Amino acid sequence: MTLLNIVRARTLVDELCAAIDAGTVVPDEHELLALAIVVQREAGPLAHDLLVKLASRCRHGRAVLAKIAM
Repeated sequence: MTLLNIVRARTLVDELCAAIDAGTVVPDEHELLALAIVVQREAGPLAHDLLVKLASRCRHGRAVLAKIAM
């Protein structure tokens, strides 16, 4: 986990989320899980925020976030 990796992870997640929201990219749950594992390892102090962003864009992630919110 270096500062450069943290910045790269943030940029990647922000760009991916924008593409998902625009409908230009439609990743499946497995692809988002694989990315989440990398983000967990590389994003350091930003990992939680980035993982929540990713989770909010998939069905299982939204279900987990809803359970946590209760």
